[in-house]
Amino acid sequence: MNLSATEKDLVIVNMGPHHPSMHGVLSLIVTLDGEDVDYLATMFRETITVNGLEQLGNIQVSKKAIYIRLIMLELNRVAFHLLWLGPFMVDIGAQTPFFYIFRERELVYDLFEATTRMRMMHNYFRIGRVAADPPY
Repeated sequence: MNLSATEKDLVIVNMGPHHPSMHGVLSLIVTLDGEDVDYLATMFRETITVNGLEQLGNIQVSKKAIYIRLIMLELNRVAFHLLWLGPFMVDIGAQTPFFYIFRERELVYDLFEATTRMRMMHNYFRIGRVAADPPY
């Protein structure tokens, strides 16, 4: 991929007001440059590092490891979306779905803990493989 140093994808986002008590006194127009990987999407952070090293070293990854990585990444994406959806439901006045949503998120984190022995910072992906097979 060849991108010139001056070529940028800028995203303009309208932000605010964020809370009902603000009454619209603060409205921001924010220009974002690039993307950011969320700090709670830890499997994706590992993927960035491991994929870079595998491509630089021309390391082949087994199909089994690719499938396990894919499943874990999708579960991480689901958990992240549930983390967004729960508080959003509270913000729009639906308190009860928050508890159901976070219950489901905890099930995903229980699977992460059973597989990686950690709930948040997994350190699960290895160069060319994964640390261990999922237990289920």
